[in-house]
Amino acid sequence: MWHPPLVSLPLVEDRTLRRAMRASSLAVARSAWPVLRDALGRRGTARVLAEVGAQALRGEPFRALGRPVDRRDALSREQAAPVILLYRAARRRLDRPAALELTETLVNVGGVAFLGALLGDLRAGPDLDAASLGSRVGRFFNAEGTVRLEGEGAAFDVTRCRFVELCSAVGAPELMPLFCRVDSVYFEQPGAPLRLRRDRRLAAGDDLCAFRFTWAEPPP
Repeated sequence: MWHPPLVSLPLVEDRTLRRAMRASSLAVARSAWPVLRDALGRRGTARVLAEVGAQALRGEPFRALGRPVDRRDALSREQAAPVILLYRAARRRLDRPAALELTETLVNVGGVAFLGALLGDLRAGPDLDAASLGSRVGRFFNAEGTVRLEGEGAAFDVTRCRFVELCSAVGAPELMPLFCRVDSVYFEQPGAPLRLRRDRRLAAGDDLCAFRFTWAEPPP
């Protein structure tokens, strides 16, 4: 029986990834003040942002973990740290559901911008193979696993997620689903190149995240 080739995912750190990181940071920076102001008022917003900045300068929330063990770890910490620090600061002022809702709003803003910069130009076609798709998916520095073409789409099996590990390590497991849900938010948009189905998630205690993608528009 023939099996589609699996492609393991080495980290791809290039100009596209750096552009996506900048797009995500800029989108959050533009949205943070109005989102926080609506929940906390002007004074509360200023205090939260100051607190987040001060904690980040001290190396939080990962100071107790020591130095990053590799580049994937460093990039994952860079992206996850503001989320965790914001949630902690909001939680000191709001109840848990409100703090989670506020944090998720900004996670979605940043995550959609990040995914759009990485995948917005992805199109199905005869030149797309597992290796080229794996190169694209390899920019997801938090995820380790394999990718393969499958029928009218692709399968991405993530066996390790740094976001899950980091949230657990700093005592914020309630944030893990936020990182998962932003994927659904992006791929449910009308202009997304792929549609996502995911029946298993590491954040839910499963052995892997089983991403199953189909093309939003069938290949020509």
